[in-house]
Amino acid sequence: MPPTALTYEHIHTALEGLPIQGRIMIRLLLLQYFDVPQDEIEFMAADRPDPRLQSGTRLKSGVVPKDAVQAIVNRIGEYRFHVRRRRERLWLQTEYFRKQIARAELLASIAERLLTERFGLPPDEVHELKARARTAVPRPMIRDLESRWDRNEIEEDAFRAKRLAVEYQTLVRRLDRERKRLDTVTRDFETASRTALQDHEIGHIWGLPAGTLAARKIKFLQAFLGSVQAKIGAVTPATEGPAPANLWTDSLAVLSKQPVERSVAPYDGLQYTEEALLEKLTTLCSGTVSEEVESRLWPELVKSLFGLQRLAAVQSDMDMSPEALEQDLIQRVSPTPKVVPVLEDQSAPQTQEDAMRDHVLKSILGEDRRF
Repeated sequence: MPPTALTYEHIHTALEGLPIQGRIMIRLLLLQYFDVPQDEIEFMAADRPDPRLQSGTRLKSGVVPKDAVQAIVNRIGEYRFHVRRRRERLWLQTEYFRKQIARAELLASIAERLLTERFGLPPDEVHELKARARTAVPRPMIRDLESRWDRNEIEEDAFRAKRLAVEYQTLVRRLDRERKRLDTVTRDFETASRTALQDHEIGHIWGLPAGTLAARKIKFLQAFLGSVQAKIGAVTPATEGPAPANLWTDSLAVLSKQPVERSVAPYDGLQYTEEALLEKLTTLCSGTVSEEVESRLWPELVKSLFGLQRLAAVQSDMDMSPEALEQDLIQRVSPTPKVVPVLEDQSAPQTQEDAMRDHVLKSILGEDRRF
């Protein structure tokens, strides 16, 4: 079967064609992609065993207590919030690393061009810088360059060339680190996107005994997959290959391609104030934060949906044009301008304050008095 034969429409149509118990079961299994409508929630409240019947309390026929319905609504909301926010956090991380890698790759190519074309570094030496990037320690080299600059032992262009070489190695090392993180986060995102709700979680929502729940799950999962297979067969010629080995896994893979639901997260106190958080996120996106600070910030940030959302906003506001990145790179590797003492010009014209002082003295001493 071609990879594109199974579609979201096949899955949705097969789901809607099930009886109400089957629709509830599949919706709960796929809760991060489908909502449970009110009529199915009320059915669950009426369908679940009521503990009051065991105590001999007679219930009115057809009456579902409102608190039972609300309890199911609350539990569905809790599980839906958990699974969808987990997927959103992982998606935000993957998007951040994709954009940061693209930015770092462009910066590295600009640095290579500047090193070879502007500062005359041979290509084999640039290759050697790249090969030694993982073991390079930038801080001592930067401190040595700044010390030589302060002692007037190095020219400005030579400073930029050596400082750019250090920055190039930092970019190469950051690229390696961010690519590994992207691989890890991408795998986590795919795993979370293709994970259905567990039996004990569905049982907690619906309130069914484990045996009843397992029997219904087998029955309606088979009915759902059979309907999906029938709909695929109706549009796919038999000559295009055998049926997929695992339609459930393929269904989850198709659903995982759906857009991630975006939420509005409140500020959660990360970095104590929003201003301090935004400052850290700006340095993180610009690549100017040290590796030590980043290693401490990132584990806190990945737990904060608010922080990840603000990180995406800061990143989207950055100028990614090659011209802006080149200017930023040159500014980053340029030495601190030296302060030149300004000598007072004795022949400078009088200020308004000086003229007023002379006028007062002349008024007191007279015009003819010389002083």
